[in-house]
Amino acid sequence: MGRKKIFTGLMSVMLLITAFFSPAAAGAAEAKIDYVAIGDSLAAGQGPYDKDKPVEEKIGTGYTDLIAKKLGEDGKLGSFTKEFSVSGATSADVLAMLQNPKAQQAVKEAELVTLSVGANDLFKVIKVDPTTGKVIYNLEEVQQTMAALQQNLAVITTQLKQLNPQAKIYVMGYYFAFPYLPEGAEKEQAKALSAQLNQLIEGVSNYSGVSFVSVKEFDKNSLAYLPNPQDVHPNEAGYGVMADAFFSVYQAPDRFSDLPASSEARHAILALANAGILNGKTDGTFEPIRNITRAEAAIILAKVVPNLPASPKNPGFKDITPNVKAYTAIAQLTEAGVFAKAPRFHPNQPLTRAQMARLLTVIYGLKGSGSVDFKDVPANFWAKEEIDAVVTNKIMVGSDNQTFHPNNPITRAEFAITIYRILEGLKAAA
Repeated sequence: MGRKKIFTGLMSVMLLITAFFSPAAAGAAEAKIDYVAIGDSLAAGQGPYDKDKPVEEKIGTGYTDLIAKKLGEDGKLGSFTKEFSVSGATSADVLAMLQNPKAQQAVKEAELVTLSVGANDLFKVIKVDPTTGKVIYNLEEVQQTMAALQQNLAVITTQLKQLNPQAKIYVMGYYFAFPYLPEGAEKEQAKALSAQLNQLIEGVSNYSGVSFVSVKEFDKNSLAYLPNPQDVHPNEAGYGVMADAFFSVYQAPDRFSDLPASSEARHAILALANAGILNGKTDGTFEPIRNITRAEAAIILAKVVPNLPASPKNPGFKDITPNVKAYTAIAQLTEAGVFAKAPRFHPNQPLTRAQMARLLTVIYGLKGSGSVDFKDVPANFWAKEEIDAVVTNKIMVGSDNQTFHPNNPITRAEFAITIYRILEGLKAAA
């Protein structure tokens, strides 16, 4: 396969490139968040008049739905499930839920997890009659319940972090659920218990290294958010306050934990990663400042060069055998004329900036619109024409327009930027 055929074949992938790098898709590429909501009726979205309805009818729009809606409107939501949010769930129920392989898999794949748990533990030992204003409980029983809840919540947050160390985990606090109680000692007792519950949840969250979301803003207008005096569940406006509280502390997760500060590099890496062109490591890092090897470059280039042979011939390099991870990509690109035949390929050596320029001009048929005077690229330099081509086409740049550093290794971030720039150029030309 010659160079002309490679360049002509690029037209076959322009539609895919255009579709992925459209303005809407480019914005979405900044983050694709899979969101899992876990917990009780508040996480599920039970309404204030749904207590006696069948299970399939009592669940509506809760704070988790509003969080997912906002992420979706921002183009950041990959998926959302509240399958693991169940009305009446206690901390023991959530612990049992996390033993479910389906729940474990959902958490492992999530970038965002919210948790609402604890209130039902107390509701089992504290009875409040909104009509009479009586708060009935046994102090010793409440203390035992609080101790058990603290332990369970610590185990839950630990298990969530073990299942997915990279996920952002937010534990929701609770509003005061009994604003209709008559003013007096009984109401103050109920408020004190509510405050104690929130202190417990916040304390465990801080100790476990997860984020606590206070919903104290809810209490400023709770009568409007809890329209049914006989029910502790809020209306959609109340759930909206909880969602707002979440976003007041939310920090959007990056796909990789070590993305560079450069906005161009971040965008290029995320866009190419979401397109399946780049991959990070299993620990959630990308290693942007590490030099990219010739083998790694081959694997990536094989994903963007069209019409490569499905069953390439052995490229004949002494240091490339079929059990090398990059073997197929190297063989395909060599047969296509991208890599020159030679005794050795040197797969673990870093790819240099001059070599990158040569590869791009071979693959994309780039032509320079003039000569660029770099102090370190003399007229007889082996890749002078290729460097002129990538620079005048604004694919690669030098330092202060004086040096190109042709023999310097190219980093993984720089490699991502150059690939992204040239694919953007193809999109514009389509």
